[in-house]
Amino acid sequence: ELIDIVLPNHATNDEEQCLSVNLEGYIRIAEKYCWDNENIKSVVFIGSQSGFNGIDFPRYSASKAGCFPLMKYTSRKIAKYGACCNSISPGPVLTELN
Repeated sequence: ELIDIVLPNHATNDEEQCLSVNLEGYIRIAEKYCWDNENIKSVVFIGSQSGFNGIDFPRYSASKAGCFPLMKYTSRKIAKYGACCNSISPGPVLTELN
């Protein structure tokens, strides 16, 4: 299975599941598909402005704040393959969940 671009975009704002889904989920994806993948070319993590300003629920904000250091760590891990990693942090998005 050849995976060269990874863009995890799952998330929840359920306070009981935020840390395990939003942050641990991203870590598990990075471990499995990025860190030791010589075919990797690009990774983009989806954070949130809440991770910087703490405007939303505490666990949601904390889970999204973790995207930035995870991106930095992943960037260092995959640099040996000539790959890059970034994160984006959009502002509020109106969905059926909110």
